Amino acid sequence: MIKRELTASSALVLDLFDGLNEQGLLSEYDLQQLNISRHQLLQVEERAPVSAIIKLWQCALSKPHPANLGLSIGQRLNPLARGLLAHLVSHTENMGDALALFREKSDLMSEAEKIVFSQSNGKIRIQYDFVSPEHYHKMAIERSFSSGLTWCQALTGEKIMPVECAFRHAPVDYLEQCQQVFGNNILFNQSQDYMLFDANLMSMPLINRNAYLKDLLLERAESVEKDLLPSTLSTQVIHTIEANIESSSIGVLAIAQHLNMSRQTLARKLKQEDTHFSELLTQVRKRLALEHLSNRRCQIERLNEKLGYEEPSAFHKAFKSWFKMTPKAYQQLHLK
Repeated sequence: MIKRELTASSALVLDLFDGLNEQGLLSEYDLQQLNISRHQLLQVEERAPVSAIIKLWQCALSKPHPANLGLSIGQRLNPLARGLLAHLVSHTENMGDALALFREKSDLMSEAEKIVFSQSNGKIRIQYDFVSPEHYHKMAIERSFSSGLTWCQALTGEKIMPVECAFRHAPVDYLEQCQQVFGNNILFNQSQDYMLFDANLMSMPLINRNAYLKDLLLERAESVEKDLLPSTLSTQVIHTIEANIESSSIGVLAIAQHLNMSRQTLARKLKQEDTHFSELLTQVRKRLALEHLSNRRCQIERLNEKLGYEEPSAFHKAFKSWFKMTPKAYQQLHLK
């Protein structure tokens, strides 16, 4: 069995497709080569492989293109590219509810793009991460940020700007246009991509709020989520690690026993899914570490226990290898 390919909402792919097409960066020949058709993407509740997004970007960027391409296509509002998640959040009561649902159910939009947000000192920080390095580039993150702000304006009827915006990439030569979208406080060459907003954003009411429609769409969203869950051994291993992470029972032998198989069988079956136990354990630890550190009340000195490390030094060493900074430095940056 091979590892399941990550998917995204067809609506998300359609939005990128139309944006690149309007810029004259996709030809009929390109589409034939990529095996992508706009007609297929119009079924917005369907799923498309994330590789389709990567291929569209690669095709467009292989041609002469404007440096601000990602920023520009993110500012366009495509009414046809509203997927299940977009419809769901549009009927919530306010932006706080919308952001909470967007974070919780971001897989409905894309399994390759993760959203983390936290609130402290009167500010809301929204951080974007891409699962695959191949999916991340300057155009992609600028498109995601500007698209998010475009939708916020559509949801509230108000122009919303961050009080601070940070990018991992180097400064750009279209800074003035960036400032028109993201405000004057833009940082480059940062360790994370994030936007910082005033906490008043959370109480802003949505134009189309409707509790009845929200409940109907939420029920549908939960049904789609169940279909997204892969019935693989690696998923079972991840869930078992999560359930036992704070105990001493997260070694490969203990997890194999939990799943009623030998260590050798577990290793062999995970290899068939193109993964291994240590990779899955690291994946869980990285995700949980960031979730804990997004909480100002997190006690860093006890994180090693919560993540199944016997010694604090082992956790600190692992964290620095993952994120090139200490847990304390990450928390200070994340909650500033």
